[in-house]
Amino acid sequence: MKFLYCSNLLITLFLDISFAKCINNNYYNKNKILSETGWKDLSIETNASSHLSLLSQGIFNEQLNNKYDKNYYYPASAGKGVEVFMFDNGFNFNLDEFSEIEANIEAFIGKDGVKNVSDKAKELGIEESILRKDYRDPEKQSIPDHGTLTSIAVAGKKFGVAKKANIHGFTLLAEDETENNGDDSLNNLMYHGLKYLEENNLIKPHKTILNFSVIEKISLKEFNGKEYRKTQALINKLSKKGVVIVAGAGNDFIEPYNEKGKDKYAIVPCAFDNVICVGGVGNINNPEFMNDEIDSSYYEIANYEFYAEHFNMTFKVPSNYGSHVDIYAPFLFHYHGDVLTTQDTSLYLNYNENDYETIDTYYGKTVKDIDVIVPGTSMSTPLVSGVIATLMSEFYPKRKFTTSSMLKYLTEIGEKDIIKGVPVGCPNVFINNGKNIILNSDIHSKVKEPDNIVSEIEIDVVDTDIFEESDSDSE
Repeated sequence: MKFLYCSNLLITLFLDISFAKCINNNYYNKNKILSETGWKDLSIETNASSHLSLLSQGIFNEQLNNKYDKNYYYPASAGKGVEVFMFDNGFNFNLDEFSEIEANIEAFIGKDGVKNVSDKAKELGIEESILRKDYRDPEKQSIPDHGTLTSIAVAGKKFGVAKKANIHGFTLLAEDETENNGDDSLNNLMYHGLKYLEENNLIKPHKTILNFSVIEKISLKEFNGKEYRKTQALINKLSKKGVVIVAGAGNDFIEPYNEKGKDKYAIVPCAFDNVICVGGVGNINNPEFMNDEIDSSYYEIANYEFYAEHFNMTFKVPSNYGSHVDIYAPFLFHYHGDVLTTQDTSLYLNYNENDYETIDTYYGKTVKDIDVIVPGTSMSTPLVSGVIATLMSEFYPKRKFTTSSMLKYLTEIGEKDIIKGVPVGCPNVFINNGKNIILNSDIHSKVKEPDNIVSEIEIDVVDTDIFEESDSDSE
């Protein structure tokens, strides 16, 4: 008695079910995916976290497809040769998630400008080789692994989108050192960082991404002032050179730009031109998210709510939305791994460190192997950056993307007008990497479409002569 895995339309056996020749234990049609996407080759993260699987399929509807496809499909180039600069607070690149890519801290940005790793190491009395991989300061950074988590979302081995992209950490020395005004503003730090990139020839045309999972809310008058216009001019200049800038919309359930009423404000970098502004989608009423399953109620502006037992408080983390949000991505990032723990980190990730093994490290106490949901447009943003990295690596040099041309392409291949809560007339696009085919691994799907759905089944075969028989077909 032999078990075979078969797919597509060849023969009907005993049941009213369609089969095809065995294709390596898979229910997907590789050639069809490559034809739809234009990719040269295909890679798959099987049984992936839902923040990944959602990027590579059309809108899921349980009325049409009984079983959610938990695979993440992506081009095999996977961001190779693309440089992603993470402007964030704190990085630990020693984790296994970064073991297969180049991931290093590039520089430190403070109110007085940028310091390279060598100079900062001398200042801190730390070996340069150590500082290049790890800098987290719980005294100055409330969530010292914020940059670690956003970097994992871009290029982590298991949890990342572009698994071959290079990561460069630009550490913002701003958590406790800034009052968000004048020389201490995020705008000033951003300007210093952009100038450093330009002056040190770190830009690889059409293969460079800048990720900002940090925000600053300022008055509209200030936004239109000299210092912010100077930053805007620099952004425009870099975009023409093929740099794509991606920024989070923020988590306050407001619009990132408001020119009406008394409270006229802008959220930067999101409100700048030539910046792709990312909002979040995710419905807290989905109880299966920790199992990486979703249902059709998922597609709403995120309004994540959780009860923090350790603090005996309920918190809401909603996404910003509206006219200046260009695209939406998963708001809830499923992470399993280590973090440097602080009170703010445990609140943000909703865990009690007493429930986990902890170890003492150079920067403080590290919690081991937590399994948590990380909410926020802080995580939506690097997911979009990761998709962009895969598209850059796949289509260069045939397509040489800038921020504007990349946004146009993402809009073309994205899922449009499916997100509830987006105001009429505003962009309503959910991120997709080009694979819109919805595959279904459940043979009992209510709807079967032979042209684009191939089902995986396990059959107890008595007479195997009618099938292609090979033990090597299973992987």
